[in-house]
Amino acid sequence: MIDFLVNDRVKEARQSLNLSQVEFASGLGWSRGVIANFEGHLTEPNELQLRLICKVYGVSYEYLAFGEGTLFPPKSLGDQMGELAAAAAKNNVD
Repeated sequence: MIDFLVNDRVKEARQSLNLSQVEFASGLGWSRGVIANFEGHLTEPNELQLRLICKVYGVSYEYLAFGEGTLFPPKSLGDQMGELAAAAAKNNVD
């Protein structure tokens, strides 16, 4: 039995990243058909596929698999500081 909610959350993740099915699949090394099958409720992603989506796109596994929490986990203070430092270096801002 396919869990439609998991499939719908995969689509939600892709759309929130403003990616087409082709772009989303390409980032994972898959064909567009894999994503189309998930979103069309023809097949269900397995745990390894869900974990790869999370790793590549920074999505929360708990949200994607179980609908718990938020789609994108909050960034740690260290991650936020690193992003600010990288942006400052890129823009030559002291």
